[in-house]
Amino acid sequence: EELAGLRVPENWLEDFETFIRLDLALSEENARKVLQQVRKLASGEGLTSRERQGVFCESRPVSPSSDLDSLALAAYEWLPMKTLPAFLVGKYPPAPSGGPRDRSNGWFANHPISKLCKYQMFLRDQAKEDSAVAQAGGPEAAEAQVAAAAQAAAA
Repeated sequence: EELAGLRVPENWLEDFETFIRLDLALSEENARKVLQQVRKLASGEGLTSRERQGVFCESRPVSPSSDLDSLALAAYEWLPMKTLPAFLVGKYPPAPSGGPRDRSNGWFANHPISKLCKYQMFLRDQAKEDSAVAQAGGPEAAEAQVAAAAQAAAA
């Protein structure tokens, strides 16, 4: 599985905050909302909602090495969104009729987990790049290959 070799920084929450602020360029308000929910997921505190009793994902700390697709589906099943965003149609089964709904337009879990998914993909891509550099003989060899390619292109 791709997650097996994923190297998650020890201080991943700080790294995640930098990622969503710089790489994803979230607004201050959006970053604050995402971090609030992700910290609760990471600590194992879980998520609560006025719309439903109980705690989603309580005592199950989440990290970038977690199966985030399954987590997103579990969150949707636990508290379906009032209206499903177009990009999720077909990805999740229709919500059961009746019952509580996430009236926060995805801020309960969908947005925070989707940002974690993007961070997970970033870490996965970073690991692939590191592996490619190592296979090429390390950073010095990679730099030499880039310099040689630039020289060839200039000739």
